[in-house]
Amino acid sequence: MEDSGSESRSPPVDMLYEILSRCSLQAIGTCRLLSRECNSITYETPFMKLLLQRTGVVTGFLVQTIHCNAYYSTFVSRYSSIHSPSLDFLPAHTKIAASGGLGLLLGINDKGNHQIPEYYVCKPCTKQWQRIPNPKTRFFTKNIGMIVLRSNPLRYKIVRFSEHKCEVFDSDTWAWKELEDVKLQHGEILAFRPPVPARGSLHWVTTGNNVLGFDPNKETHTIFSLPEDSDCHESEELVPYEGKLGFIRNRKDSCMELWVMEKRNCEAAWNKRPSISLEDVRRKESFWSTRSFFNADTTFLEGFYKMMFYNIKDGKIDSVSMNRILGQAEIFPFLSDFEIVDLDTRKQIQGAGTEMNL
Repeated sequence: MEDSGSESRSPPVDMLYEILSRCSLQAIGTCRLLSRECNSITYETPFMKLLLQRTGVVTGFLVQTIHCNAYYSTFVSRYSSIHSPSLDFLPAHTKIAASGGLGLLLGINDKGNHQIPEYYVCKPCTKQWQRIPNPKTRFFTKNIGMIVLRSNPLRYKIVRFSEHKCEVFDSDTWAWKELEDVKLQHGEILAFRPPVPARGSLHWVTTGNNVLGFDPNKETHTIFSLPEDSDCHESEELVPYEGKLGFIRNRKDSCMELWVMEKRNCEAAWNKRPSISLEDVRRKESFWSTRSFFNADTTFLEGFYKMMFYNIKDGKIDSVSMNRILGQAEIFPFLSDFEIVDLDTRKQIQGAGTEMNL
């Protein structure tokens, strides 16, 4: 008897691997919106390995530290690559301020001595850079984020929080504008961590145990609570997880709680996943904390003079030695191809482009 639902079946996993692992990053971002299966596959370790082999993309983290009032960034990855992205090609020593997706970074050359800083948008894998206008820098930057909204023609936005205001730079208008209604409760500020992109929005943890989510398309914001608090944890982080917003707590019993923001009856809510044991890490390392996810089954941890990739399924730990103590390290996810992009969006033609979901 013929299966009446056969026409609606998803393609076999092997076929999806063959197709998606040959796609561009832009195409993968679009395919992730097609189904849960397509989305899930692209975050698996076997798929990432195949994608790197066939397309040569670069993926990992840029780890930024400060030493003697100077910023230094180091690229670390679980996969070997002849390319090591850096900001050395820029015209001045520059710190990473934000990672926007599509291999784009925002850099700031803070010259010190009360001089006006310079803002650069760049793509390290192609060594392209473009200076952009400065925001109103009367007040110091408290936190800043960047997100690519469209790949062709390129469009991105930068969100900057200072002591008394929120400003947004739009590459389509090539100008900053101030938003009046993005305000926190009295005494509440954004934590000193880069924002986490998820579902097309940027997310920051606040000191009031809340999350500020900013939708760059609508230029609106929401504030919602973190998962219920627990006294038995040592550290916690807002993280990306399979394109969604995740939240992790490292407990004192060497287990990690994972919460994922998912829709329930058309409303978003935190969904607690089964706890993950990190006992294998505890046996080998005296100091560590989970900082992010590299992919669905691999966490990214900070240790003493090292960064580590820990595979949850097989317990394997891949360590990368670092030259500096990492106590205040900033972590910027990095995924890039080597396609030339036009960073000067003032010259772009009109028309719709490819939406991003990276």
